[in-house]
Order: sequence, then C-alpha cells, then structure tokens
Amino acid sequence: MAQPTLTVLGPPFIDSQPTPNQMNTLSARLCTAISALAVMASFSAPASAVTIYGAAFSSATSQSNLYTLSADTGLATLVGGTSTFLAGMAFSPSGSLYGAGSSLHSINPATGSATFIGALPELIASITFDAQGGLWGLGNGTNTLWRINPSTGQPVGGGFVSGPAAGSVDFISFDGQGNLFALGGNRLFNINPTTFASALVLNLTPCCSPTGLAFSPDGQLFTSAQFAGSPSVSTLSLVNLQTGVLTAIGPATLTPPALQMRALAIQVSPIPEVGTFALFGAGLLGVLLLRRRAGAEA
Repeated sequence: MAQPTLTVLGPPFIDSQPTPNQMNTLSARLCTAISALAVMASFSAPASAVTIYGAAFSSATSQSNLYTLSADTGLATLVGGTSTFLAGMAFSPSGSLYGAGSSLHSINPATGSATFIGALPELIASITFDAQGGLWGLGNGTNTLWRINPSTGQPVGGGFVSGPAAGSVDFISFDGQGNLFALGGNRLFNINPTTFASALVLNLTPCCSPTGLAFSPDGQLFTSAQFAGSPSVSTLSLVNLQTGVLTAIGPATLTPPALQMRALAIQVSPIPEVGTFALFGAGLLGVLLLRRRAGAEA
C-alpha cells in the first residue's frame, strides 16, 4: 500500500529563540503600537458615573435617612439613618459628602452615618460646593447666603440676596461653569456669588413644590418635585433649562409611607477609559516580550 504523501503548506516550525534582529524588529513594532495607543488614550473623553442621593426626614425615628435614587426610575433605596436632621446635602469636588441643618456633618455615603463637624451660623436650608471647593449655605428663610468653612462649619463670608430672589429661595446649586442657581417655589433664579444680586431664569411647569436641587456633571439639573394630586410623594425630576418644563423620572416609593426628599446630592465616580485598558494591555505585552528576550540572552 502506498504511503500517504504529506504536503507541507509552509516552512517547518523550528523551536528556537528569535534572533537579535528579529527581537529588535519586534521591539520597534511594540514601541510603535504603544505610541499609537497613547495617542488614542489622549483623545479619549473622560467617563464618569453618577449616583443620586436623597435625604428624607423620618418622624418615626426623628432623624433624616439617607437614600440612593435611581436615575432611571426615581425609586429610593435606603442606605441608613444619619442620627440627625439634614436640610441640605452636597458632595465636595474631592468626593466627600456633607450634610447641613443647624450643624455641619460629614456623611458616610455607604452607611448614612453622620459625623459632627461644627455648629453653623444659623439653620441652613441648602448647601452647595463651587468648583474650587468653597462651601456655600443658604439661611432658612433669612435671605442670607453664607460662605462656610467645611472643616469647622464657621462662616467665612456672605451677604444678603438681592433682586427678585430675595426672601423667596430655599435651595441652591452650582453648575459646572460656576453659575449659582437658586430655586424658590416654581421659580429658578441665578445669583451672582460676588454681589449676591439675583435674576429670574425661568418658571417651572407644571406647577409643583420642588425640594432639593443638584446638577450632574453633564449639566442636567435634578430636583425632587411634589406634583398636584400627589402632594406627599417626592418625584425625582429633570429641569429643562431652556423651557422650564419638569420631566418626571419617577416617585421615590410606590408603596406607603410616602418619602419626602428634602435634599439631593450627586456623587461622581470615574470609569476607567478605553485608552487606559489599551495602554495596560500594551504594557503587559511589553513585559512579556522583555522576559522572552531575557530568556533568549541567558
């Protein structure tokens, strides 16, 4: 019987280490690939994820409870009790959560636990941070806008709001461009943080009783509204800054008892970019190649 013929489709495999010239070629190609990936990474847009927090007072336990709110449905998930009353909350640019009422507290966003920092100059209705880490607080019904030391709770400046917002605003929030917005009833104002002069931006519709105010990193403005027909139900909503139209995302709870969110705060968490993963992979490939080269030279 004739023996089968083996057809060789390519050069025979030789189990040997690459030559120095081959290694130099591979190293050059690797450097080119890493450079290309670095360029790709430099053009990658920073990515982030947001978590919306809300605080609601519980008459049963005489404390404010901390919740997370779904950005898709508005539904609230209990984090834990704070053991204090919180009228306002805000995240600092460094990612620390603060809460305010008659005193300033740092809040653990994982447990809700509050740590006392210091007494505030008066009952504060709302707080917000500017991009430089400055803490601002709005006096409860006193028309006073305070600048507050976040380490002590003591005032470091402030003034009285003038113009159409005077005496009629309850909540404040800075946007990403350094503009300070204030909410009173169904009216949204802009306040100059240097002169404290205010100007009406727009009226919110449909008419409601909004509580809490917070900007997301992409410039979306969130509030917790209590619409007509459901006066005790807080509904997470988006404010259209061009028209004033409120878009309801959903209620904090679908079953009694209803939750009335007093304060909103948005946490920003970075997401590793595609370029980061690419550079990591290129670096790992380089390590493996160098180890192989070291083995060849041994």
